[in-house]
Amino acid sequence: AWLLGIEAGDTQVAGQLLGKRLILTEIPAYRELGMLAQQGAVSARSFVVLSYALCGFTHVASMGIFVGGFAALAPGRRDDLASLGPRALLGAVLATLMTGALAGILFHGQASLIR
Repeated sequence: AWLLGIEAGDTQVAGQLLGKRLILTEIPAYRELGMLAQQGAVSARSFVVLSYALCGFTHVASMGIFVGGFAALAPGRRDDLASLGPRALLGAVLATLMTGALAGILFHGQASLIR
C-alpha cells in the first residue's frame, strides 16, 4: 500500500481494504472506505488513491466469471482458461494498483474531495 502513495499511517487500513476487494468484491471495501472518510480516519491523499485502486473487477469472483463465461464459449479449452484465470487476475490487480498510484501522483491536496 505504501508503494501506491498511501500515507504511512494509512497503510494498514489500505492493505485491509485492498485485501477485501480481492477476496470479496469492491462493494464492501468502498463501503468501509466511505465510513473511514466520514470519520476522518484516512487522509485525503489515501482516500483518492484508494478510490481508484479499489475500482475494477479485480476479485476472485470475477475470475470465476471469466473462466466460466469463456469456458462456455470454448468447452474444449476449459483447462487452458482455468490456468489463465489467476494470471489474468494478477494482471487486473496490477492495472488497478497502477491507476491508484497515478491518481496519487496527480493528487494536489484538495481535501474537499472527501466532504
